[in-house]
Amino acid sequence: MAGLSSESQFFKPSSNYNMKSKLLLTLLCIFIFACHTPETQLSAVHKSNPVTKEYIRWDSVKLNGSISMVSSFNMALNRLGKPDSTIVPDYNDVSASYWNGKFKYCYFRGVQFEKYRDSIAFSSINFSKSPEWFLSYKNIKFNGKTTIDNFKKLFPISAEKKELHGTSIDKNQWIRIDTSPDQSDDAWIFLFNRDTGKLISVDHWIDD
Repeated sequence: MAGLSSESQFFKPSSNYNMKSKLLLTLLCIFIFACHTPETQLSAVHKSNPVTKEYIRWDSVKLNGSISMVSSFNMALNRLGKPDSTIVPDYNDVSASYWNGKFKYCYFRGVQFEKYRDSIAFSSINFSKSPEWFLSYKNIKFNGKTTIDNFKKLFPISAEKKELHGTSIDKNQWIRIDTSPDQSDDAWIFLFNRDTGKLISVDHWIDD
């Protein structure tokens, strides 16, 4: 019995041996987990994140880098100079407006605003009449030198959903892009010359 007891003690694993085994097993599990987790997580990200909605946020766009889409009339006078003209529209022909009250169209060398009391809201810009002016959004600048290829690189989904309208359908190409990540009735309308690929104008479209 003494010999048997001695042999059993010989083969009985020591506490150090058990700790080393557990440590090796833990390291092996960590290694296996590390090898497979990134791939699994990446796959999950691709499945859970659909294509991001493209938009140019209305309240982040500025004219010439300094004038907000809605600003005071006095600021426009200081930055843009005296308007070329101010016109009272036939409200029966106006399908939609930024303002709820009666407004006037105010023009600054190819830029159209809707003036209501002491405020103005951007309506459209024609770069052929304002070649030195631009619209900026974050680090993006839109002007008469912007091409449709430039636009496609920035907003490929919107460019693929292009809409063609009007009598100039053979010459020009219209591209619509949302003004917000949320549901909205208004949008930006970018008009490009089909032959040159250059940007002609940008309009703020308001659905009636």
